[in-house]
Amino acid sequence: MLKKAVAYSRVGQKGVRVASGVAENPSEFVSIRRQGEITPRLQNFVDRLDAQDDFGTGLAEVGKREVTATDLAALTALTGYEYAIVILTDNRRVLINMGSYKGGELPPNTKILLMHSHPDDHGTGMAKFISEDDVNALVYLNQRYSYMVTVDGTVYRFTRDTPSCSVARIVRELRYSGWVEPET
Repeated sequence: MLKKAVAYSRVGQKGVRVASGVAENPSEFVSIRRQGEITPRLQNFVDRLDAQDDFGTGLAEVGKREVTATDLAALTALTGYEYAIVILTDNRRVLINMGSYKGGELPPNTKILLMHSHPDDHGTGMAKFISEDDVNALVYLNQRYSYMVTVDGTVYRFTRDTPSCSVARIVRELRYSGWVEPET
């Protein structure tokens, strides 16, 4: 595939197309951060989390790639609460409203912690720190790594070996123009 794209470049075609590979649209994040408005997409998540269904309130079954890092950042910016996406032991994906800015407990049948959010730190810089509970969750789940997103749209990758109260490795940052990868 790459050879074909390079060949097209040489013969004067439009060139090689590059893309992020991430289907996340930053408009949800931008809408919350700039206008403070909830979009229909985010309202759908809020309604599903508020519904009294088989899971109860605060949990909603979601599809693969249905909820993105952008969504978690926007939901957290909107409510001030932490959110998580997990895979349960029966392989269902669940979006969780942790119900507090301090986090909370994952369902007892959690198999994998895919990603969670940290709320606004109001300028203290604390939101970017990986907590002892974050690291302990990976140890308990026997998981090598997970991701955390802050309300400014920065995604961090942390492992079981990440020291608590430290900053994990930045994977990407969300700007108003879209996602960017930090220079390493």
